[in-house]
Amino acid sequence: MENNPDVSLVWGLSQIMAENGAPGRIINDELFDNPPPQVKEFIYYWLKKKILFPEGNFCVRKKVLEECFPFHGSKANDEREAWIAFNYRFNTSGYLPYFVPIIANYFRGQNDIKERKQSADPSMQKWVKAYCEDIEQYKRKLIRRKIVHHYRNGSGELFPDGFSRSIFVFFKIGDSINKLPLFEKALNYWRTYRWAILKAGTVKLWHRLIKIWRDPNR
Repeated sequence: MENNPDVSLVWGLSQIMAENGAPGRIINDELFDNPPPQVKEFIYYWLKKKILFPEGNFCVRKKVLEECFPFHGSKANDEREAWIAFNYRFNTSGYLPYFVPIIANYFRGQNDIKERKQSADPSMQKWVKAYCEDIEQYKRKLIRRKIVHHYRNGSGELFPDGFSRSIFVFFKIGDSINKLPLFEKALNYWRTYRWAILKAGTVKLWHRLIKIWRDPNR
């Protein structure tokens, strides 16, 4: 954030640590290989995925925290509810986050059963459901152009550009393609063998050019 005044929040990943100190599951570890879009493009990802920043490790500017976090006098009766409200306010206000693909914090986990019980907390389920519904409503208003979403830098100053319906449509199409098994296999194959493919293609092209040079009628 010191190097980029446009960024207002930086976040990473969390990992569970057992009571004996042994490392456990990394939350959202798929983001190592498929990181979310950064800064201005993150809003399209957020509208689609409805994710929450890991409350244990993100770093946010004080001014932005004071503006977006529901402190005293708010309707939030629980710190988890306030944290969810902060996520919604931060993203709808146009502030820009930046993801760093590292394990930024560890937290204790008793066992999977306890973790499932915590995730089944009726209050938490209610707040998350309301959070997702609010995002859906905000998305519909954006698509129907009933509201305008502008980006803000770390000082709260507005950028001239904002949410684009066409970019959002292309993002949804690209996200759907990425979920296709054949596309995913092809992408992984390209990532693994792309240099060999390029080398083979270059050699073949070179041989073809030599033949044309030696025999123009070929």
